[in-house]
Amino acid sequence: MSTPVTNIPTTISYSVGSSPSTGPFAVPFAFFSTSDLIVYVGSYTPKTIGTDYTVSGTLTGGGYPDGGSVTLTAGVSNTWVVITRSVPIQRVTQLPVSGKFNIDQLNQDLNVSYAIAQQNKTAADNAIHIPVDDYSAAPTTVLPNVAGRAGKGLKFDSSGNVTVTAVDPDDAINTAAASAAAASASASAASASASAASTSASNAATSATNATTNGAAQVTLAAAQVALATTQATNAANSASAAAASAAALPNASAIGSGKVPQSNGTTWTGVTALVSADIGSTVQGYDATTLKSAAIGSTVQGYDATTMKTGAVQTMTKALRGTPVSLTSSSASIATDASASNYFTHTFTENTTLANPSNLAAGQEGVIVFTQHASSPKTLAYGSYWKFSGGTVPSVTATNSAVDVLVYYVESATRITAKLLTDVK
Repeated sequence: MSTPVTNIPTTISYSVGSSPSTGPFAVPFAFFSTSDLIVYVGSYTPKTIGTDYTVSGTLTGGGYPDGGSVTLTAGVSNTWVVITRSVPIQRVTQLPVSGKFNIDQLNQDLNVSYAIAQQNKTAADNAIHIPVDDYSAAPTTVLPNVAGRAGKGLKFDSSGNVTVTAVDPDDAINTAAASAAAASASASAASASASAASTSASNAATSATNATTNGAAQVTLAAAQVALATTQATNAANSASAAAASAAALPNASAIGSGKVPQSNGTTWTGVTALVSADIGSTVQGYDATTLKSAAIGSTVQGYDATTMKTGAVQTMTKALRGTPVSLTSSSASIATDASASNYFTHTFTENTTLANPSNLAAGQEGVIVFTQHASSPKTLAYGSYWKFSGGTVPSVTATNSAVDVLVYYVESATRITAKLLTDVK
C-alpha cells in the first residue's frame, strides 16, 4: 500500500434505529488486511469475521488505502455498531543489507509502523494519566503487588499518589447495608413498643373505669345485705316471740299425764294422747341431735360427696368442665397413661417412643393428648393395640422441629379407643 497513512481517527461508531439494518457501514480509514478490523455490535465482545460480518474494499498493493465497508450477516436495530483498526505489532519483512531495496515493501513497513503508532497513541489518550503540571511533584503511579492489592479498592492518598484501600469496598458496603437493615428493624421494634405502651395505657384507663363502676356496685350490694340482715333479725325475733307464746300455752306435766303427749291442730293445743313405744322409730322418728334417719338418705335426702355428682338426676352445668393438664413422660421408649388422672394430657418428645395402652379406662371417657415435637431432632410415635384409627391406618406425627400434633380420643370399651390425630396444628 503506497498511499501514506493519514492522521485521522481509526475508530468509527454508528447508531442503528428501529428499522433493522445490515449496513453496509463505511470504514473511512486505511487498513492492511480485513482481519485488521475489529467489529462490535451492542456489546464489547468482538464479532467474528465471516460468521457475523464481511469486509469489502479495493485492495491496492499491500492493503486498502481508501478504506472500505462492513456488512453484517443479520440485521440489527436499536443498537450501536463500532468499527476500529487493530494492526498486529509484528515485523513480517526483512530488507536486504546490500543491493536493491524494494521501495513498495519499505513503504508498506513504514505505513504499518505509523498505523501501530496511531493505535498506541489512541490507547494512551484514552488511558488515565497525570496532568502535565503534576509531573514536577513526581507522584507515585505504581500499584502495590498482587498480595498488597488483593481484595482492596483503588484510591489516591492525601498526596495524590496511587494506592489501595485498607478494606474491601464490597465488605464495607455489605456492612453498611446490614447496619441499615438493623436500624430499620430497631425502628420497627420501637414503633411496636410505642403501640404496645399506648394499648397498655388505654387498658389501664379502662380498668380504672371498671374499678370505679365495680366499687359502686359493691357498695350497693353491701347496703342490700345490711337490709337483708335486718329483715332476718326481725323475722327471728318474731319467731322467738311465737315460740315463747306456744311454750306458754303448752299444758303442764300434771295435765298431760303419764305416757301421754300433747296434741295440736297447728295453732293451739287441743289435748293429749297416749304414746306407744312401738311407734318410735316406725311412725314416729326418735329424736337424736346427731343422727340422720338412714332410710331417708339416698331417697328424700341426697348423701353428700364433694367429688361425686348425683346420678339420679340430670345435671345442669353453670361452668365448663376442665381437667388439669397432666404431663406424660417417655421411659424405655414407652409412654404410660393413667386414664383416671385426667382427660387432658401433654407430652414433649425426647425419644422415639410408643403410646402404650392406658390403664383405668372407662367406656364413654374422652379427651386429648397434645404432642410437641423435639426442638431439633424429630422423633417417631407408635401406638399400643387398644388405639384404633380411621381405615385402620396408623398416622405419623409431624416430623418438623417443635411441631404440635393433637390426638383426640374416645373410649369405646376397656380395650378399645377410637382416635384421630390432628397434625401440624398452627
